[in-house]
Amino acid sequence: MLNELLHQANELEGIIMTSLFQLPEDTDMRNSAVKSCLQAGCEIHFVFENLILRNVEEVSRMDTIRNVVNIIGHCPRLIPQELQPDFLPYASFTDTNA
Repeated sequence: MLNELLHQANELEGIIMTSLFQLPEDTDMRNSAVKSCLQAGCEIHFVFENLILRNVEEVSRMDTIRNVVNIIGHCPRLIPQELQPDFLPYASFTDTNA
């Protein structure tokens, strides 16, 4: 389907995709497809990311979003108690006896 759209890109004003994650995972393949589409004068709209690519210079925005989404799953969700700062001499926010 993507290859068909790429062959028609010079006849289209734009392509609307649900998400940029529908594009190939391989960076070179993805960027090549996107750049050829943009160079043909075809905008690419990604609905979930609220992103519109209008020219080749904007491709880095797409890469940044992909990188953030890919790394966020590796980020801690909680800070271990032993790494949290000590708020003494102030009372704890959960201390009802203060």
